[in-house]
Amino acid sequence: KFMVGFGGKGANQAVMAAKLGAKTALVAKLGTDTFGDNYIENLKNVGVDITHVGRVEAAASGVATITVDNQAENCIVIVGGANNELDDEAVNQAKSLLASSKVVVFQQEIPLSTNLTALKLIKSLNKDITTIYNAAPATDSLPDELYKLVDIFCVNESEAEKLLGLESVNSVEEASNA
Repeated sequence: KFMVGFGGKGANQAVMAAKLGAKTALVAKLGTDTFGDNYIENLKNVGVDITHVGRVEAAASGVATITVDNQAENCIVIVGGANNELDDEAVNQAKSLLASSKVVVFQQEIPLSTNLTALKLIKSLNKDITTIYNAAPATDSLPDELYKLVDIFCVNESEAEKLLGLESVNSVEEASNA
């Protein structure tokens, strides 16, 4: 079965929080294509503030293809597209939004350097802003400074395995020992 829908870690979290009644905003980049147009409308319709969702002509909107095998295991191919254009300038333009936030959620579908800039900016504000870092899509390593800037670090089993360099993580104890 083939389906097209809206997705992306950051957008999914903003959409669900909005549907649950939270005031949400998204800092992102979309292409000037049909996917971007439809995405903007979807975000507006569910009540996500899109003030800091930029559009770029240099890249198409990011997309992902997800396949699921007979054992219900998935494989995701991500084409970052416009997500890769989110930069420090966008973070600085969103400073007042970040400063007025109670919780800011990060994910790795944008450049790591942009995440680090935003995390450092939030810490420099000396406000009680909770930062959550969802380390997906998984990478082999993250800089030590990132862990020091984040309040809540969120990974699933395969992300933990990749970050820890282990073949499998079967318990919290194994992860702690790694």
